[in-house]
Amino acid sequence: MIVVSIQFFIESIARISSTTEVESSPIIIITLLIGILVKLGLFIYANRLFKQTKLLSSKALAVDNLFDVLISTLVLVSLIIQPFFSVSIDRVVGLLIAVLIAWSAWQILMQSVRRVLGEALPLKQINNIR
Repeated sequence: MIVVSIQFFIESIARISSTTEVESSPIIIITLLIGILVKLGLFIYANRLFKQTKLLSSKALAVDNLFDVLISTLVLVSLIIQPFFSVSIDRVVGLLIAVLIAWSAWQILMQSVRRVLGEALPLKQINNIR
């Protein structure tokens, strides 16, 4: 996720100097809506799986799907409101998306490191193990 955020950030910076305009069509909007709904369903599934298993890989999958929903929603909103702006806002949205992905990846990484370094288990879980 960190690598993706860095690539996304670099591409967004490169697009700021570009004059290419983003075009929208009904099929793009419909595809984004379908993708948002599918990823939302996957987020709900992965989140339930995490609550049952407490596996960080399940949480990472849930967060990844949630950020896919957020990213797709930001893209959809930027496509819809773009005609009302004189400048292309997709470049700024790209930077925002890159920062959000990096923040999420950092949070997951830090949680994993804390577990590996010996974060204390809750007392209830210790008693269950005994």
